[in-house]
Amino acid sequence: MLELGTAQTDADFDDAYRFWYDIYVGEMGRHLNDPNTSHEHRRLYDPLATAGSLCIARREGQVVGTVLSTPIANPTADKYRTLYGLTDLSAEENWATAITTKLMVAAPLRKTRLPLRLAFATYNWGLHVGIKHNYIDCNDHLVRLFSRLGYQEHLPSLFLKEYGAVNSLRLDITDEEHLRKVASPFLPALRRFLREQGLPTGDLDSKSPAQENAAQVPPAITQAFDRYRPHPIAARLAGQQHKTATAS
Repeated sequence: MLELGTAQTDADFDDAYRFWYDIYVGEMGRHLNDPNTSHEHRRLYDPLATAGSLCIARREGQVVGTVLSTPIANPTADKYRTLYGLTDLSAEENWATAITTKLMVAAPLRKTRLPLRLAFATYNWGLHVGIKHNYIDCNDHLVRLFSRLGYQEHLPSLFLKEYGAVNSLRLDITDEEHLRKVASPFLPALRRFLREQGLPTGDLDSKSPAQENAAQVPPAITQAFDRYRPHPIAARLAGQQHKTATAS
């Protein structure tokens, strides 16, 4: 049985650090020389972990997925504020803006709905704490997935040491019109939230909550998650070099 919850104890965070090490370092070959990596203890630390909302998925007590959301106003997120070009935001805008990182799932569960459940966890967190804009970066193979969720291009291209070329994307989490346009599975969650707050929605189809729940995962989204794989940067760069050599 899968259980999702917010990290609360030192043990929760330690389990997440071990999980991140196993995937990022062990599986993907990244963060090998990161000062936050402890090869001795097989932990990959992240100062953002205790500054934001860390959702952990467990199966039989073992961590099988995580997602981390952090307000950009937190000092630990300074490098992301610079990276995403958000240094000119007002204090109010800073607290209404968050970044999402560490959306990771154990290999046996990547063809399930767990990645989507984690995405929902960070979306709902944002709704209930007043976040208006959420930023994420990803490699090319995940752009289509996040676009279907409702993310839009923020910056055309960034280069990160551990990840190579990445895409910077932004989600305006209360933009009901855009979420409807892309058939985002977040739309029913937004409509329920607006109704709970006594706010008007642009809902034109008068679906019941039960019908909304049944329709909140379009097949295209499920298929995109089915193809979700973390690609080691070394392997990707090797492939690019091979293509270049072949073309020349």
